[in-house]
Amino acid sequence: MSVRGRWTKALRCAAFLCILGLLLFFLGKILRQKNHEYLPSKEPQLEGSECEVLLLGPSTIMNGVYPLQLWDEYGMVSYNCGTGGQSFTVSYYVLKELIKRGNPKLVVLDCGKARSKRTVVEIGNLHYATDVMRYFAPERWELIKTASVERGYSFDEVMGIALPVIAYHERWQHLKRSDFQKDIKYTTYGAKVDPRVCAEADPLEPYAASPDASLSPVSETYLRKIIDLCREQGIQLLLMTFPNMTTAYDVSQRGYCARVDAAAAVQKVADECGVTHLNLIDEGTAIGLTPRTDTGDGQHLNYHGARIFTSWLGAYLRDHFDVADHSGDPSYAYLDEAYAAFSEYASKYVAEWAAK
Repeated sequence: MSVRGRWTKALRCAAFLCILGLLLFFLGKILRQKNHEYLPSKEPQLEGSECEVLLLGPSTIMNGVYPLQLWDEYGMVSYNCGTGGQSFTVSYYVLKELIKRGNPKLVVLDCGKARSKRTVVEIGNLHYATDVMRYFAPERWELIKTASVERGYSFDEVMGIALPVIAYHERWQHLKRSDFQKDIKYTTYGAKVDPRVCAEADPLEPYAASPDASLSPVSETYLRKIIDLCREQGIQLLLMTFPNMTTAYDVSQRGYCARVDAAAAVQKVADECGVTHLNLIDEGTAIGLTPRTDTGDGQHLNYHGARIFTSWLGAYLRDHFDVADHSGDPSYAYLDEAYAAFSEYASKYVAEWAAK
């Protein structure tokens, strides 16, 4: 075979492999699970320097803070990048990757998973972030490697995380129109709207944190990494532990005590590092929340509760941090339209659920 022939064959093979790779990549995007627990598949304000407040952490912040309400009431430009079961490890790598695409002025980190003893709670929680992060971002691969080594994932599990089409290849039988439509988190700016109301909620017995309360090595390591990263980048940081007013589907009295201890351990690190930690675990009533009307399951705030909490948090951020109020700035007028779309979606969703 001539040199030209060999080059032609090599180029054809390369083109085939590129096309195959793109096909697998886009099939993974279509087939992956699409629910409210995932990182938003697009963060419109993170491009450039428009997003000033990043919200990170597990489902409590994802359910509990509405970025577009922060805009409507306080002129803050924010985005909710919470995911189900998001540990400090996941928060660190997600934040590290997002900083490359934007210029946040403040990070609000929900410490709800501070008591975690592992890099991720389970493999599904890892998928919530890695399936959506930019595919070739170094931070995505660092997160996959870190979690895989620590959790001892099998080769098949690692391949499924690295290339989502492998993990979800059987979903083609269950594809729906929504799999091809715009992610609802485009409308909510990353937040999750919970329409449920948990009318039956058992109160918790008071518990004082143990003076020996401490974080697991992995949680403390990555909390300190987040603090150091924000300090290096000149980003303000607020650590926050959400209210826990009642027992819930996954929070018993014992679980509540573990949360109180974890919050106390976070406070020790925060004091040492000179950052603010809002320990709100027992402050739900003071904030204005009612257990039987403002949670969806006893733990996560529902739509009504999240609106109360978002308004309270916005006032706190305004009074204690350097966050600009862009109200009336014509260059942010698109957020007025976004808020209207969010309000319409949330109101309709809650009404439809109540009518069931």
